[in-house]
Amino acid sequence: MTIFNEHGMITSASLWLPLGILFIGLVVMDWRHQRISFTRLLFEGLLCVYLWVLFDMTLFPINISRSTATLIASGETFQGAIATHPLALWYNWQQPSSLYQIIGNGLMLAPLVLLVGALSVRIRQLRRSLTLAFATSLFIECTQLLMNYFNLGDRTFDVNDLILNTCGGLIGWLFLQLGLLIWRRI
Repeated sequence: MTIFNEHGMITSASLWLPLGILFIGLVVMDWRHQRISFTRLLFEGLLCVYLWVLFDMTLFPINISRSTATLIASGETFQGAIATHPLALWYNWQQPSSLYQIIGNGLMLAPLVLLVGALSVRIRQLRRSLTLAFATSLFIECTQLLMNYFNLGDRTFDVNDLILNTCGGLIGWLFLQLGLLIWRRI
């Protein structure tokens, strides 16, 4: 796995170093607070892998040449920076592409809330979980907007993604509460 693909675009392999540093930082914090356990290390490792997959799906590849020819050669198409009919997805929900968007974006941030909630007691409140999901979704959407504006990628800012990702955070919170209930009974 290389940092650059055959078209000269940055791939998600560039995330291994920052995510490795994040994992090491989490382990060091656990060691300093004397709370190292296999389960905690497993959740931290899963969180880092999940973040890699999340950013791979939403932000990569990045066109550092800023050439439209590079985007076209790599098979990317121009979508426009902002969705012009943001709620049209809900009217066409029966179409396979709309269903894919609804299910995919609806479940995309559920693992984030689940994993972070398992690691941090502070995130286990509904308001904080939804804030985490919404802020993460807003970060991704704004990054996609900037990438499109500066011709670094072919992404679109979409209000539907904000709504669905926040709903996914709610789903993750519900699974977290169910998991905590089961864990306490064991």
